[in-house]
Amino acid sequence: MPVVDIRSVLELVPEIGEIRDTTVREQVLRYWVLAFERSAWAGVAQLEAVPYNTSIATASLVAHSRSVTRTALGHARSIGELYGIDYELDTLVAGAVLHDVCKLLESDPDPHHAGRAVKSAIGERLTHGVIGAYLARELELSLDVEHMILTHTPQSKTLPQTPEGVLVRHVDVMDADVLYGNAGLELFLGRNE
Repeated sequence: MPVVDIRSVLELVPEIGEIRDTTVREQVLRYWVLAFERSAWAGVAQLEAVPYNTSIATASLVAHSRSVTRTALGHARSIGELYGIDYELDTLVAGAVLHDVCKLLESDPDPHHAGRAVKSAIGERLTHGVIGAYLARELELSLDVEHMILTHTPQSKTLPQTPEGVLVRHVDVMDADVLYGNAGLELFLGRNE
C-alpha cells in the first residue's frame, strides 16, 4: 500500500524547500499528506502517479504543481529584478505548490481505466478551489494562501486580491493550457470566464 509522509512529499516536490518559514513549510507538507490520506487514491496509487485531472492523464498532479511553482517563482524573481516589485515568496510558493492538491479529493481513480481519474462525489458538488481553501483553513495556513487556493481557478467567481494570487492564477491557466493544447482539448484562453 502506498504511503505518503512528509519526507516523501518533500522528495517529490522539492520546491517546497524554497519556503523559508519552517512553520509554513510544515503546514504545506502536512496539507499534501492529509489530502492524499483523505483521498480515494490512498492505497491505490503512488502520489506521483495521480493524474492532473479527469481530462488529462498524460501529466501528473505533482508535475503540474511543480511546474506552476517553478514558473511563478521565476516570474516573481524576474519582476523583482526588472521592476523592483517584490513578492512575498513564502506565500507565493505555498499557494503555488498547493493550488491544485485538492484535486486529490475532487477526483477518484477511474475503476475502468487504470491511471485515469473520474469526478468524486465531493468533486461533483464543490470546486477544487473551495475544497482546497477549506483544507488550508483547517491546517491554519494564512488567509493569503487560503485565498490563493480559492481564487486560482477560473471556476471561482472571486478574483485574486494579492499580487501572489494574481501571478499563480495566470501561471496555472497558462500551464493548464499547455497541457490542454497538447491533448487537443479546448484551451482556457478560448473560454468565457
